[in-house]
Amino acid sequence: MALAFGVAATGDPAPGLWGAVIIGLVAAVFGGTPTLISEPTGPMTVVFTSVILSFTATAPDKETAMAMAFTVVILAGLFQILFGVVPAARARAAAAWITGPSARGSL
Repeated sequence: MALAFGVAATGDPAPGLWGAVIIGLVAAVFGGTPTLISEPTGPMTVVFTSVILSFTATAPDKETAMAMAFTVVILAGLFQILFGVVPAARARAAAAWITGPSARGSL
């Protein structure tokens, strides 16, 4: 799958391979669970593509658009870490705000 994402993104499989290697190293260093999926997923590719296209259409130049998209990706990761650290009761309360179709659509 990493090769396919590399070819889809740049026309060259090398970035996909590097992404798979780096994600594997991060998962190995920080550990995980038996259900951890440490690879790029199709739905997130669609989400980040729409984020990048949206910023590219509105930003004054490509560098600014990519910086804004990078910020969104980093913030998404920070929110995931935050929800992992927050006690389960509070996480359930936050999850109550996510609609059922949104949760099923991300699968």
